[in-house]
Amino acid sequence: MAEERQATTPSRRPGTTPHEADAAASRTADDAASHEADAAASRTADDAASYAADDARYVADAADDVRADIGSWPVGRLLSVAARLVERRFHDFLAAHHLSHAGLIALHHLTSGPLPQRELATACRVTDQTMSRTIEHLRRTGYIAKRSDARDRRRMLVELTDAGTAVLALAREKERDSGDLLGAVEDYDRFREDLIRLITIA
Repeated sequence: MAEERQATTPSRRPGTTPHEADAAASRTADDAASHEADAAASRTADDAASYAADDARYVADAADDVRADIGSWPVGRLLSVAARLVERRFHDFLAAHHLSHAGLIALHHLTSGPLPQRELATACRVTDQTMSRTIEHLRRTGYIAKRSDARDRRRMLVELTDAGTAVLALAREKERDSGDLLGAVEDYDRFREDLIRLITIA
């Protein structure tokens, strides 16, 4: 009987109490469950992205078939495919001007005036390291410049150049007016407000 109890009793590290061993086992189980949940959520997101990408390719390769079928699509599918296609088309425009989505966001936040790198990173919701790479790319393309702060020479400021201002204006015009982006929307401002409302629903 003693041998049976010994076989069924969970082992614990020397020097730990039964309570500590139980707590450690509970944490391990919670960690495993959390990992499984994260993995499942990741698979779900990957599946959704895969379906949207497949739909986007379908639209690009079989436009006539899509026109005959698209009226039956649920709204969620329409939104995901539209987002994927608009993003791809806008990405092509940005790449042609040596820009990225991250770079465009940085340029947008510099329109109100020069900013230190850390403040720009905070505004863009990225790390200092990520922003450092974005700034270096924008500097090489001539869209931003760095200079010392007149009030504190030890601090560097990032500011738009004329080329950066021009490419930002062009990107905004492309997004709003181009027929293959949001120029296809009858009321751009209303559409934008509706998207913000959908995204910020509590």
